[in-house]
Amino acid sequence: MQKTTQLEIAEVAQLVTILKEAKKPIPRTELLKIVNDERRLTRRLDYIKETFTNLYLIYVKEGYRLVNKRSYSYKATTSKKNKPILHIGADIYSSIIAKFIAEIEYAKSKNRQLKIEGYKSVSGNSPKKYVVSVVDFDFTGDPFIYATTDDEPNKIKTFKLSRADNFTCIKHAVGFAKNVSIKNLQRDDFGFILPENTTCKVATLLMTTYAVTMLVHDFPHLNEKIEKLSAPEIIKDKVNETDYEYIYSIKISYSNIKPLGRVVTGLLDHIKVYAEQSTLDELSEFTRKTVINSIAKNLIKV
Repeated sequence: MQKTTQLEIAEVAQLVTILKEAKKPIPRTELLKIVNDERRLTRRLDYIKETFTNLYLIYVKEGYRLVNKRSYSYKATTSKKNKPILHIGADIYSSIIAKFIAEIEYAKSKNRQLKIEGYKSVSGNSPKKYVVSVVDFDFTGDPFIYATTDDEPNKIKTFKLSRADNFTCIKHAVGFAKNVSIKNLQRDDFGFILPENTTCKVATLLMTTYAVTMLVHDFPHLNEKIEKLSAPEIIKDKVNETDYEYIYSIKISYSNIKPLGRVVTGLLDHIKVYAEQSTLDELSEFTRKTVINSIAKNLIKV
């Protein structure tokens, strides 16, 4: 297996995110701030156009946008009635995360608690509010904090900055026990803290480029573990008249089926899973329930 370049995946992921979030075409000069080379930018845009078959890469005089094919309307993209201010999604996201980090570091330095608002957990339940005591933090990759809650002062949990609406330092003193430490904590590849005497299960995923881009977008730290297959596997889907080319691989450890199930369910046809039978049974059941629930909620009789 040949190691894939981190630069290739990171640049494509950033371009897709920014172009999809844009309310207005983004000038090429702005995209060159991500891909600092004209020829490489052209190759990345061509790659996106050819790979993301459910999206249109639109180019007009003002710049580029990515839109869903189903909702695309040329008139809507060229209308002069609505001219929203141009925002670069990544810049907005970075400034919000920077604000969160400042609040977290201040709370830690003053031994005060944090209020977390609008936190969306991997369980998919409604956003919640937490008051936590910060034990430690990791601001590399997908930033998160280790923290305890008042009702479980001896149990360390993780909270990702990207899943919250806001972090605010409050005046309450920290509430965790003095012996609480992250020194011996172990986490799986999705960031779940492993209970004592727990071992992870392992699954191998074969992925298309689309799947890799989406996976790295949600879990940036997994980029280091992705490998490029020396001999891609191509599956022809006669029903959808599409060829799926699996050219990347990752061996992933997990302790909870939910994050793996969400990845697989959201990228059906773009991921193949190789694992022990118990994992495949869990994934099948998770996917079946997820699809059935989605149909029940989103298909509405009129």
